[in-house]
Amino acid sequence: MDPLQTAALAHALDRAAELADGRRTVAEIVEELLHRMDAQGLDALSPHQGHPGAMARPRRHELHAALNRHRGLRLR
Repeated sequence: MDPLQTAALAHALDRAAELADGRRTVAEIVEELLHRMDAQGLDALSPHQGHPGAMARPRRHELHAALNRHRGLRLR
């Protein structure tokens, strides 16, 4: 994996934590992240306003893999 994708995935995990409300599935969270990236670009992942910095867009399966491997993740 490219280091720029790793940076984007780290931010995506933060955004996923905000979306994990106990009602959404992992697939729904990933789809929402992808939808936001489609609409807003990588700004949707960044915690900062303006240019998101050095990031490369992760693919759907990479988002799923990162969430799957997150040991502290608790979903219903």
